[in-house]
Amino acid sequence: MDFRIVTSIDFKNHSWHEPDNFEFASCWHLIPLYGPEAQAASVDMPLAITQGRFGWKLVAVCGLRPHQNAFVQQGAWTANYQPVFLTHYPFAAGEDVDGKAGLVFDVDSGLLDEKNGGFPFFSPSHDLVGKSANRLEDVRPYIALREETRKLLSILADAGAVRPWPADLQHQFGIAIPELYILDIETVKRLDKTTPLVGRNAEPLATFLRQSLNQVPQLADRASC
Repeated sequence: MDFRIVTSIDFKNHSWHEPDNFEFASCWHLIPLYGPEAQAASVDMPLAITQGRFGWKLVAVCGLRPHQNAFVQQGAWTANYQPVFLTHYPFAAGEDVDGKAGLVFDVDSGLLDEKNGGFPFFSPSHDLVGKSANRLEDVRPYIALREETRKLLSILADAGAVRPWPADLQHQFGIAIPELYILDIETVKRLDKTTPLVGRNAEPLATFLRQSLNQVPQLADRASC
C-alpha cells in the first residue's frame, strides 16, 4: 500500500474505481482499526497493537503469517465484523510519507485511473466532486478518531503498559507474525485516571485486546481451510 494525501495538485486529472470485491485485502494479515471498533471486532477476530512509521496502531490480526488473510475467501469477506478500513478503501483516514494527516488514497491499489475513466476526484474549480466528496465526508470523522487512538497508545506505551502477545499462544497456533502486542490490564488500572484520554478509553481497550485472544483458535481453523 502507498497512501497519498488527496490534493488537487496530485489528483486533479485522475479518477478512480471502486473495488469489485474484497480480493484487494487477501494478502493483508493486519488491518487497521479505530479505537471504537475494538469491542465489536474483539468477538470475531484477534486484535493487537503494532508499531508503524508514525507510531502505535490498533489492528485486526487476519492471518497466521505475513501476506495471509483467512477472512477473505474467493473475494468475499467472511467474518461477521467488517473493519471500517475495508469500507472506505481505496480511501482512508491516514497520512502521507511526511506524516501529514487527512484523506488519503492508495495509489498502489490498481484502482487509480490516470485517463479519467472512473469517478473524478476534482472539479475544474479544484473542489472534490461526486463520490470523491462523499468519501471525504465518510472518512472525515475517522481522521480525528485515528489520531485519538494513536495518542492513547503512545501514552500507554510510554507508561510501560504495552506487552508482547503471549509466546505460548503464538507457538501453539504457529503464528509467525512478528511484534504483536497487547495492553497489560493491571498496569493500565494503575495509570493516573485524572488524564481524561486514558481514564475514558484505556481500560476497556485493554480488556477487549485480552478477550480477542480467544479468537485465535477460530482464526487458525479458518487459515487451515
